Amino acid sequence: MNKLIILGVLTLLCWNVIASDIAQLEEKLNTTNDSLRVSILNELCLKYQIRDPVKALTYGFEGIEIAKSLDNRLLEAHLHNSIGKTYIYQSNYPKASEHHLTALRIFQKDNELMGEAMTIFDMAYMYKVFADEYDTAISYYKKAFETFKELKDSTMIVNSLNALGIVYTEAKEYEIGEKYLLQMLETAKNYAFQNFESTSMKQLGWHFYNKRNYEKSQEWYEKAGEYELNRDNEEGYASVLVNISYI
Repeated sequence: MNKLIILGVLTLLCWNVIASDIAQLEEKLNTTNDSLRVSILNELCLKYQIRDPVKALTYGFEGIEIAKSLDNRLLEAHLHNSIGKTYIYQSNYPKASEHHLTALRIFQKDNELMGEAMTIFDMAYMYKVFADEYDTAISYYKKAFETFKELKDSTMIVNSLNALGIVYTEAKEYEIGEKYLLQMLETAKNYAFQNFESTSMKQLGWHFYNKRNYEKSQEWYEKAGEYELNRDNEEGYASVLVNISYI
């Protein structure tokens, strides 16, 4: 019962933060136009993806129409990618693929490397979730990872290591999955990314849980818990307690 209470509180806090962000964005939407309006519509599309996919798509398609009228191909591409991600949450693989590929073609034609890499990264997740095509997902994640390294985008470098650690673990290639998650931990430390450092420890706990090495799983979760306490992150510590309760 206690773990359900903790999980419920964490979920409520998360939704409250998102709701606050959405309210601010929708207020700005009433006073903006042109490209700024398109950017806000894109953000709203992303914010609503899980809680209200229909509204997310409404905002996304409105953004595409305005972007086209402004002849802003890059904003149009970002919106196609956001809509593709929204269709993933609706479990609509054909539509997700269609919009991701449209975004990818625009980014590639305009030689927009970051947009291209982000779309490839999202397509990797699509292949993993819908079709269990782990080889394809891994190939896409690695391709995006190389571009992020080329662009020196530290946040997406760490995100890519995380994604690769997860997909290899889910594919039961545990040794490779552990390697990427440990690399994520070291990279997060080097960049002084505290949230990512904490996440990597939790992911290692999850990794060993999947591997049925419960002793190592608890060891990593306890490290994560200690880390969260040391930085006075009560919500992070609570989430660790929930994970430990399942071991």
